[in-house]
Amino acid sequence: MSKKQAAIFQRVGESDYRIPPDRVLSPQAAAAIGARYQPGLTVADAGYPNGIPVVIQREAGVGG
Repeated sequence: MSKKQAAIFQRVGESDYRIPPDRVLSPQAAAAIGARYQPGLTVADAGYPNGIPVVIQREAGVGG
């Protein structure tokens, strides 16, 4: 993970991550999960009281 990703995602297991319920959503993030954006809208307020699970997908990169 990059430093920016690590600042957003919370590790909850060996290789499991989530976006914490207290994270404030941007308008784009709210639209991505189908929530109606409001300033200060948190993940929990958007209907995810336990946070949003994040699936890490690895792809072959340069030199792959």
